[in-house]
Amino acid sequence: MLFSISIPDQVVSEEPELRDYFTALQLMVNRMAASHFKYGNMSDKFPESANAANGVTKRMEMYRESGNTENCLDAANYAVIEYLFPAHKKAHFRAQESHESPGEPWQE
Repeated sequence: MLFSISIPDQVVSEEPELRDYFTALQLMVNRMAASHFKYGNMSDKFPESANAANGVTKRMEMYRESGNTENCLDAANYAVIEYLFPAHKKAHFRAQESHESPGEPWQE
């Protein structure tokens, strides 16, 4: 299956490093495909047999300890799995305004 993502040329020309983001997305997809063949369908595991939100936390802990960025990709995949198969009893999607986001302070 071929999947395409569009982004305005101006964004990529102003921030060429964004191409690395698309490379990371492909690496995430590769890992999801490999996991499918190793573990089976996600819908058979989440959320009843496995907690994806806990997987995010665990993979980020592993990243903090080791520095291995593969754990960041795995954490991102677990976040997407939680989005698709939420374990949270109040799971919902509502786009938040910027003032609702905790943000991350920039260091100048």
